[in-house]
Amino acid sequence: MVNRSIYSDVGGVPVALVGVLGYCGLLGMAILCWKERGAPVLLLMGSLAGLAFAVYLTYIEGFVLAVWCVLCLSSLGLISAITVLSGFLAMYSKAKR
Repeated sequence: MVNRSIYSDVGGVPVALVGVLGYCGLLGMAILCWKERGAPVLLLMGSLAGLAFAVYLTYIEGFVLAVWCVLCLSSLGLISAITVLSGFLAMYSKAKR
């Protein structure tokens, strides 16, 4: 039901594709953390954007569609963990300077 609703795409792009591209972008930013000084903050900003989008979609699931998607909730858990870890990384990189 979730993947067939009117909320399953953004501007004609499937939300699942947005998620895959977002996770690939976060992976790229995480790789940059090894080389660039400002990358941990960029990673934190990207993960916060992903978390905000995931929370919005979870709200839609629970309060508009009244249906839960196990993969969506797993993705919410994953992006939450990435955000927390990138927050620690950003704090550690600032303290290290």
